[in-house]
Amino acid sequence: MASFQKKPTQKFSRVKSDLAELQRWWPAFIKDDGVLGISVDPVLFRTNFGTYDIDGDLDESRIAGIRVEAINDDGTDVSGTEPTIVISGSGTFTPKCTINHADGTSTEILLVAPTENRVFATVNHYLDVGDGATTAGPATVATENNQTKGHKGTRGGPYPVFMTVQELAELIDTYRHIGEADDSGKPAWLPHHHAGTDANPAINADPRLTTSALPTTVPYRATVFMPMMLDNNQLSKSISGATTLYAGQTDYAQNGITRYDTDPEGTDSATIAYKTVGTSGDHLLNKNEIHSAHTTSAARMHAAYMSQDASEAPSPSYRMAMALACFLKDGTYSLNNGALIPYVYDASRAVGGMTTDTLYTRWDGTAGVGTTTTIGDQAPAGVYPFFDFVQGPLTPRAQGSNWTHAVLADHTQSNFPLRYEVPPNVVRRTITRVGTDATANQFSIVVEDDSGSDTALVVGDAFFVEDLDGVLGTGAPSMALEDDNVWESRYDGRRSTSRKDCNGWWLVSEVSSFGGKPVYKCNSRLLVLPDTADYVPTSGTICMGRVGGPEMKFATQNAVDTAGNAITQSLETSPTAENTDEPASTHYPEPTDFYTDLSAATPASRRIGSGFQAGMGQGDLNVPITSSRDDTLPARPTLGERAIKTTAGEFVGNRPVPRSISIQTLGQTPTDNIPSNPPVFGEGNGSLRVPAPLGHDLCVRYTAISSDRDTTISPEPHFAESGSLVSKWVFRSDLSLGLNDTSDLKNSPRGRGGEDRWAWRGVSTPLWSYIDGNTGRHAWDYIKPSGWTYGRNRPWPAHERMGTRLSMSPSLFPTATGWASATGNLVAPATETTKIGLSEVGCSPIYLDMEMSAFIPSKDNRLTIVEYDMNGADEVLGRHHMIYSLSSRDMGFGFRPAWNGLEQAGVFYRVGFQDVSGNDITDPDSAFISANSIDDNIQRAIDQTVQGSGNLVAAAGGNVNWAGFPVDSAKSVLQQDTGSNSPKPPFPNAGTNNRPAVWFLGGASHWTGKDWTGDETFTLPSTGGFGRMGTGYGQGPAFTYSEGINTVRSVFTTGGMTLVLNGATVGTDPSAFDPVWGLQIKACNLFAMTDRRPFWVEEPSSSAKVLTGDTTLKDEEPKIIGTIDNTAFSSSRTGYDREYRATVNDHFPTQMPVHSSEILDSAGRRTRPDNPALQVSNADLQIDSMVMRQIPTPAMLPFTVDTLTQQATGITPARYTSLIIEADNINVDDKKRITITLLEPATSSSIAKEATTVITGFENLDPDFLGGVGQIDLTGLPDSAVSNGFVIRFNFFIPSSEDTSLHPIDWSSLPIVRSYTVFFDHKPTSEATIIGNTYDGSTATTISTSGTQTFTTKVGHIISLRMQGDTTDPDRKITHLKADFGDGTATDFLPVLTPATSATYDISHVYSTRPSGGTYDITVFAKDDNGNESAASDILRATIVAAEPVAILRAVPSMVRAGQAIRFDASDSYAIDTGASIATYTYTFGDGSSSVSGTASHQDHTYAQAGEFMATLVVNDGTSDSPTAKAVVKVLPATLIVPLTLSTKPSAFRRTRSASLTRTPILDAVYPEVSDMGQRGDEFTLTGMFLKSTQDSDIAFMEELLLSGSLVEFAYQDVNFDGVADEKVFVGRMVSFDYNRQGGNVDRTPYTAVFVREAGLGA
Repeated sequence: MASFQKKPTQKFSRVKSDLAELQRWWPAFIKDDGVLGISVDPVLFRTNFGTYDIDGDLDESRIAGIRVEAINDDGTDVSGTEPTIVISGSGTFTPKCTINHADGTSTEILLVAPTENRVFATVNHYLDVGDGATTAGPATVATENNQTKGHKGTRGGPYPVFMTVQELAELIDTYRHIGEADDSGKPAWLPHHHAGTDANPAINADPRLTTSALPTTVPYRATVFMPMMLDNNQLSKSISGATTLYAGQTDYAQNGITRYDTDPEGTDSATIAYKTVGTSGDHLLNKNEIHSAHTTSAARMHAAYMSQDASEAPSPSYRMAMALACFLKDGTYSLNNGALIPYVYDASRAVGGMTTDTLYTRWDGTAGVGTTTTIGDQAPAGVYPFFDFVQGPLTPRAQGSNWTHAVLADHTQSNFPLRYEVPPNVVRRTITRVGTDATANQFSIVVEDDSGSDTALVVGDAFFVEDLDGVLGTGAPSMALEDDNVWESRYDGRRSTSRKDCNGWWLVSEVSSFGGKPVYKCNSRLLVLPDTADYVPTSGTICMGRVGGPEMKFATQNAVDTAGNAITQSLETSPTAENTDEPASTHYPEPTDFYTDLSAATPASRRIGSGFQAGMGQGDLNVPITSSRDDTLPARPTLGERAIKTTAGEFVGNRPVPRSISIQTLGQTPTDNIPSNPPVFGEGNGSLRVPAPLGHDLCVRYTAISSDRDTTISPEPHFAESGSLVSKWVFRSDLSLGLNDTSDLKNSPRGRGGEDRWAWRGVSTPLWSYIDGNTGRHAWDYIKPSGWTYGRNRPWPAHERMGTRLSMSPSLFPTATGWASATGNLVAPATETTKIGLSEVGCSPIYLDMEMSAFIPSKDNRLTIVEYDMNGADEVLGRHHMIYSLSSRDMGFGFRPAWNGLEQAGVFYRVGFQDVSGNDITDPDSAFISANSIDDNIQRAIDQTVQGSGNLVAAAGGNVNWAGFPVDSAKSVLQQDTGSNSPKPPFPNAGTNNRPAVWFLGGASHWTGKDWTGDETFTLPSTGGFGRMGTGYGQGPAFTYSEGINTVRSVFTTGGMTLVLNGATVGTDPSAFDPVWGLQIKACNLFAMTDRRPFWVEEPSSSAKVLTGDTTLKDEEPKIIGTIDNTAFSSSRTGYDREYRATVNDHFPTQMPVHSSEILDSAGRRTRPDNPALQVSNADLQIDSMVMRQIPTPAMLPFTVDTLTQQATGITPARYTSLIIEADNINVDDKKRITITLLEPATSSSIAKEATTVITGFENLDPDFLGGVGQIDLTGLPDSAVSNGFVIRFNFFIPSSEDTSLHPIDWSSLPIVRSYTVFFDHKPTSEATIIGNTYDGSTATTISTSGTQTFTTKVGHIISLRMQGDTTDPDRKITHLKADFGDGTATDFLPVLTPATSATYDISHVYSTRPSGGTYDITVFAKDDNGNESAASDILRATIVAAEPVAILRAVPSMVRAGQAIRFDASDSYAIDTGASIATYTYTFGDGSSSVSGTASHQDHTYAQAGEFMATLVVNDGTSDSPTAKAVVKVLPATLIVPLTLSTKPSAFRRTRSASLTRTPILDAVYPEVSDMGQRGDEFTLTGMFLKSTQDSDIAFMEELLLSGSLVEFAYQDVNFDGVADEKVFVGRMVSFDYNRQGGNVDRTPYTAVFVREAGLGA
């Protein structure tokens, strides 16, 4: 018995590990846990946010990336120089993949490309031209090649288009894998026209490179193991009639995006096409223009995108949330044994990285690739949404989404054009002169000519100064705390008069000119900038600020002080209290007149809210006003104070550190270097910091607004520019409650700050896989671009869109109006859809096992939560929206007191009315009221609540503070009260969204430590909880945790959601039994967005007083007023929100919003709109590692792996006996098992591929593992499997989503095939030798010879054959031999005398025929003692010489008398060649008569004369004559034959025949020797009776016959046993006659006559 063993030898080479290259694979892989093995691990995505080194036991299941190998089709190494791949420029705008081929040539592939930048393109759309009608396209989309335009001029790229990992894998992987003949069709990464080159040129025709083509036969294999490393969207732009977004301020494509069911067997299967490199759906040209205003004068800032693949393009876009090839790790990778190119997170990257903001990133768009030299054409290269960039697939949702905040704000009506967050214009202008004026408190710069008013900055514009050198730039003293030389924030007491580095943000306060060049003067704080003489810097540029997204739109946007007076001084006035944290004067621009015409009103939705606010306004979209960084530089008006750095670069103090969601890498000092909360590294050398919003990143007034979006409305704003009035300020709309359903909007609630609520920042991802969990279909078999054989490196398409009611075109909101009807693949407006557009994101249902290791803070009022999308629906947003709270709508986020359903005002917190000292104000007695005038009563109230009648600005500590919750518009619409005393209050959401989640909350003292009106009891069950959140805290058991590294694992099966914390199972929530579609991880802070304005103020034109009665508010008055009448206030919230109305005789309100000192942050500072966070700790959520797995559904199992063809090499097996599998972690009880299927080898293919035909009887066999060893009996394999080999398919079974009791499972303990051994018997060999030959003595042998050996013999001759059998199997012996002589004669297997490893047997044979070919082939077979038979031996070829036929002649009789006929009988003649026959007989008779020739086998002849004659015979068999046969005939003289004639017939006869033999007892008397003497006798005895009357004559006749010797002839009859007579004739001579006449019997005379037969006569 022999065997061969196979096992994995190279973890990144399939073929070298004896596994087929072309097969499904995922989740199968080659596992490395110190010993290689074949295993499964359904990892969707895994990362440790580090840079990874491929060493130790890391494998494809543990490192995301691309597996690449160079190998010949036959599994051998590529000849020549070992091929390598070099990745360079990782994380930059010059990323490149260089493939160095074995022949010394190289192919370079740039991993970034420019967007389209030609003048026009044609797109077919339905256009809304503004009159409500729709006009069919085509429409001409035009954009200029305008990347060099000025600060505010239109710009349109080219933008970067980053290649995804899927696309690079396809470019490396040979197209022969998917059925193409070669790789000639592979394009360069240039999906758009560039530099005169059409899109998708040949891979070696990229005009940006000089590179070689790929080899003729590409030997590269490239695969991606983790499905979420592949693209979420697989649609191709080649779909007939497909369109993407077409939008702008002046025209809009109604229903302009075509959407599809992406299932390969779905409703659109005949329409859709799946993409290949260069044909991705997001490459389709469109027109996506975003503006800051309608009018020309206001539209100086504008961005245009011609395709949704641009890095800056807003939603709908998925590309920048995918795994990008530019984040593959730099390095050189040798390919002969395969390599894994890791997908890494590196804080040093240029795209994102240590400074994750991408607001002002630029590149050389004209060149279409980044450069390390000075950038000439300054094209934008930001990544939407320009902050918090995290590479995919786990990203802030805005990075890859189907909607923007514009959708949520103003998208229900088709006549509202889309408004976007316009990115900053990155084009720089050179600073030619710079200086300061301490008297005017201004910093002034002179810049190069802006070449036109459309590009010049105006008052209020923000710009950024960088690279400025000299005393006002980088030459200034160090800006460190120790030097007291820091830029202060508005309320920061750490101020200095030292010279400052003026690089950073500034706001234009005045515009003039100098030498024909614009001069921009920027106001600064008093005493900050000393006089500095103008000087010419050697370096320094400015670039334009950014336009905000949808904000509340007002008729006027006056910047006023708290007295209602217009702000005309410096934007930042001098604080009166130099060292206090509180402002002496709050400079909030006041919202005044709302539009009265709803159609022209704010782009806000009362159901959705408006604007965006640090993750609150847009849920997980995380779109704050601007970046988290660089927003507190010199004159940037931001919220609150921030921490500053020491000379060591460390942030100190307890103020907020401005920080983004960012990658942190060991050994690289992060920008946000926080000693109190340093980066956490566990599994690798990286982590993802996710800070909660703190407030420093929330701007109350947005500084880069270029217009009020409509300059036609009066009155004009206060800011003036060259004699004309241009508005500069737009309000944070998300600080208000939004619009109402009435056209009278003057009394709309418009408080600033809003209710107390949770704010968050986070990351999220939808889920997708290789396999459709519902049906078990694998992308390998279905997701095949046109012409492809397999769906290689393709995931299963997403099932449903993200946000089934969230769409850029058309609106899918239930209230959407004015949209065009749907046709073709355009979806219907106001209708929920699951279909997905070419650039949109989708998700799929997956039973998820997610494990995350993270530093989780445990701080009061700070929440960490992981939420899962379990297909929960919202009537407005649909499903998969991942939003649970909006600025004007509580969607059930939870973690706060629930409304009791009774209090009209909802849930709020109030105390008694207090004066400036915090003392309660007593209600005026009726005597005072009756004795004093109304004005006196009012004045008394004013005196008690402000610092004095002469200064109506509220003192610090005297401002009101409000806390409460938003309404749920699904339950109640916020009603408008226009003056009645019966307000209709809003009702908060009484419940919590029932999504599954895991939460961690160190405490919520803001909710638990105060008495709330209108709430149910709020008590946290513990510091953590999980499960469906409908209960408020999760239906699973509560738990506790400690701050620090925690490992959190959520497992979803049909049995519910199970939580494992730090290795211990907390419990299961059985109600969460559905699959999940996505997840989001949020870091949350509790915000007290309180209103700090004075309660009493003066009218702008008269002395201080409050309004009375029903007088409406004046344009520039604060919202909150007080009136007095005799009706006490029954609640603190009405339809007017913060307006109190009653009659003039009322008492003071008995309940008022809480005093400001009541709500402090964790550092003891008062909360306010610019310091809203109650928890200001810098302790952040830091995710160290994360892995997401798909728990298989039963339809997905088993997971299979096919080997290469199994066949013994170097020896031919007789048969396969058994397959032995060595495997670890087999546990049938836990449903961790492996079965075996054997298949016929795949049909002919140059590249090893999966098999398809199962060998009957060998499907899904159980090896019955015992002790890690299992066995399959192979003895029943058919001969074809022995001769052709077979494929082993390992079927892996693991616990499915329905095996609920077996989860959570240990994923490291899944079955692993370590090796497999095929046992077989050696096939015996056989030899043949001719050792004797009677013909000519020639011999032959096959021993030690090759080929056919020959010898000659003749038919009829004897050959002697020696058969020989041999076996090399030490366990076997030859027992039988068999010969096949080739003539149809074959022996059985003949037993040898003595079985041995070599045995012989001799046998003789005579050939009786000569074949038509003249030869016979002799072969020998051997059989061993296990019944294994050899193949036929080599041939001994016998050449057969033809043999003459044999003539046999008999003369019957041989002696006759003349005249008697003789028959010459030749019938016994024969042809020795049994294949021939006698054709002719030629007779001669020897008497001179003519010979006779013919086909008769006998011939009669009569001799006329007596004598002896020699008759002859020659026969012919068609080939040759026989030798002559002879017969001697004796002819006697003619003799009369006398008939025996008697009067009476004889009565009886007896015939006697005899031979003369002698017996001689020589040795044994019993068995003597017998000799034939040659004598024969044949006597015939007749007996009878002569009758008396005739006896005499009869006796006389008989006696005459005796005496004369005459021949006597008579006939007689024999009777057989059946009684049938047979007449015969006897001829002979009488030799005796006697008779006996009896005296007494006179009637008869008995007689006896004896005759001897005459030879040759008679019968």
